[in-house]
Amino acid sequence: MKISVLVYTKEQYEVVQEYPVDEIYTANYDLAMENPSLYYQTPKYFSEKKMPHRLLCGDVGWLMESENHTIITDYNLNVANHFSVEELLKRGATKITPSLECSVEDLKGLAKYPLEVLVYGHVGVMTLKSHPLFKENGYELEDYQKRRWKVLVDENDVVSLLSADPVNRLDELEAYQSIGITSFRLDFTIENKEQVKKIMDLVFNK
Repeated sequence: MKISVLVYTKEQYEVVQEYPVDEIYTANYDLAMENPSLYYQTPKYFSEKKMPHRLLCGDVGWLMESENHTIITDYNLNVANHFSVEELLKRGATKITPSLECSVEDLKGLAKYPLEVLVYGHVGVMTLKSHPLFKENGYELEDYQKRRWKVLVDENDVVSLLSADPVNRLDELEAYQSIGITSFRLDFTIENKEQVKKIMDLVFNK
């Protein structure tokens, strides 16, 4: 079983480094530039910044602009069939993250491809290029069911509303492996050091 991890902060990165992970991704540009082995999660909006060699691409636009880079595609591309997988592989992707809507059953026919399934993480449900109120992290929006949706502001001031509850398919790891999928991903965004360690320990059975 191979585990890849997405981190947002240097603190999360330092914790993850203590485990035998396969790859580490980050949305932190400075962290990616300081550590060439990391994959940089491409921003939601195009940037004039120089892109690192390794990229986690979340839209076709970035994929088209990223020749001569090592590419892994993100779940934002909503890949759910072999046509999409094969097209992305033709365009240079080395690994594909399928749509979050795909169940174990849905992926049975795709297990022969180099897939990586996201099994934990607060995922973005809405993105804004900017917002007059949200200029830093720490805000939450509460819905009528009293669920709290975290607001994440990245280094480019792009505002993302994260799911109130994380995607959590850790109890399905054996089911995925039974159909031939052996690569999995954890996303850490708002988790603190202790929360990251708890999830990592759970995955690596410590």
